[in-house]
Formats: sequence, structure tokens, C-alpha cells
Amino acid sequence: MTESKSAVFLSYASEDAEATRRICEALAAYRSTNAVVESIGTAMAEHTLGHAAESQRALDALIKDHGRSLAYQIAQIYARRSTLQGLVE
Repeated sequence: MTESKSAVFLSYASEDAEATRRICEALAAYRSTNAVVESIGTAMAEHTLGHAAESQRALDALIKDHGRSLAYQIAQIYARRSTLQGLVE
């Protein structure tokens, strides 16, 4: 696992360590792909890690650059967040 700029805390339970490691590995993999996949993956993974601002930045960039052509993927991000706020714009 690579070092992150910000700490990740899910819980004190030791079984969460593996989940955190896997999320961080997925985030690193997303960042080594094309810009679209990186934005989609970053928006979902950062949200899961509790990094709301980073997740929102990735989603905002995705909407700005590909809002119409990637509407389904953007909806998936909102679904992952379990929110519909902002979805219909």
C-alpha cells in the first residue's frame, strides 16, 4: 500500500484493515488509467474512504468534461453515494 496524503480511518476493528488496503489499491489503479476512468474511480473510492472534498472534485470534473456522454456513470457515482441530490440537473 502506498502512502496517502491524508489518513484513512474506518474503525478500530482489525477486519477493516483489509478493506481499507483494497480501496487504496483500487484508487492507485484508477489513477494509472485514462482520465475518465480515473475520475469515475476516484469519485467512488474517495467517497468510500470518507474524503468528501476529493470525491466531489473528481465528480465535478467528470460532469464538466463529460456530463452528457457519461450520464450513466455519473448516476452510478450518485447511487454509490446513496444520494440523488444533484443528479437531475
